Amino acid sequence: MVPDKIDRLANFHQQTRETLKELVQAAGLSHAKQISATHVVRRTSDHEVRLLANMLTTVAPGALLAAERGEADWPHKVFSLYWPLARSVSFRAAALANTATTQAQASTPRADPAQPPAPRDAKPRQIAKNGSVKNITDSGS
Repeated sequence: MVPDKIDRLANFHQQTRETLKELVQAAGLSHAKQISATHVVRRTSDHEVRLLANMLTTVAPGALLAAERGEADWPHKVFSLYWPLARSVSFRAAALANTATTQAQASTPRADPAQPPAPRDAKPRQIAKNGSVKNITDSGS
């Protein structure tokens, strides 16, 4: 007999909590909130592992907002492209007409950071996992 979904979910949740507890204890910590990127090791090839802390790009508090206001340089090029596309109200990227518009908006302060302005003639764009951007046509291609 297959257990009800709620029972399977409860068992999965309990097992996940137990496993997390074991990992926290094995790391010599007293609470899961103490886990940081220095505790995570990532295999980068068959013969190499690296601490996650050494692989992450860090950004100082307020650095993105200062860059958006034009008070500082962008901490990394990727933020100058994607920060203007971000919206707090949705995970869907804001539509922008072209990369030049994106770069111009990256250095122009916005009145409401939650709603980046888009040109009236903005065409929907799609950002691929590799970072390339393509226009989305009405035919859906």
